Amino acid sequence: TIFENKFEFKENDVKNFDIDNSNFKKLMDCYGSEFEEFRVFKSIFDDFVGFEECKFGKAKDIQEKYIANFTYATFLNFINFRNTTFYSGLNIENTNLKEIPNFLKSSIESKHTNRETIRVIKHSFEKIGNIIEGNKYFSKEMKKYKEELQNKSWKNHFQEKIVFYTNYFISDFGQNYIKPIFLIVVVSILHYFILLGYENNLLYKIYEPANQTLNTISNFLNSIAKNILPFKSLLKEGMEFLSLLFGIAYSILIWLTIVAVKMHTRKG
Repeated sequence: TIFENKFEFKENDVKNFDIDNSNFKKLMDCYGSEFEEFRVFKSIFDDFVGFEECKFGKAKDIQEKYIANFTYATFLNFINFRNTTFYSGLNIENTNLKEIPNFLKSSIESKHTNRETIRVIKHSFEKIGNIIEGNKYFSKEMKKYKEELQNKSWKNHFQEKIVFYTNYFISDFGQNYIKPIFLIVVVSILHYFILLGYENNLLYKIYEPANQTLNTISNFLNSIAKNILPFKSLLKEGMEFLSLLFGIAYSILIWLTIVAVKMHTRKG
């Protein structure tokens, strides 16, 4: 079907809405409408498209069949999703967008929303300088990536998984600055007690027959740590290797704290 003139479909309540292989030459406006099942397939929109204050899916039922799907849809102009609710998620992974869509004050259920769709939404906020909202969707994007990583083997993605899960555990991808601050306090207390045990020779009283072996291993690790120049001045004599580990831990935690605070304080 080809719609040559303006197409208005405002404040309607629709159980199943399906646009298949159609072209809209002029404005399309569905303001305030509610759609349970919604699909756009292989269609082109030449002018403004409005879904402001629309609702997609069912409020208490987030089944996949209620995902709002825009598959192989092409939008040659601006598309507005402001104040729109997607109860079961949104799929615009295979959509061609010439202009940045507007998702201001929209609510999008992320369980059934794929990572590429979340990335597009994140980019739409970052492009207009709304960094705070962009950061929220960055966190959601990373959680989706986490789900993808779970299906990959540790053997082929060991380094990637270590970095990723460390970031997730410590700061929830920059969304939580309380956790890294708390971990800094915990690591500081642990560091203090280890230093106390070393100064009072308590570590060697735990199991004395193993002291010679421990000394050999300790001397070897300490000699390696002494050669790492950036941390050399911070290393405690006799505990160089442990001091190095704690130094690295403090550096990671402080950096992630700074990143998390910046993500929460940058103006949107």
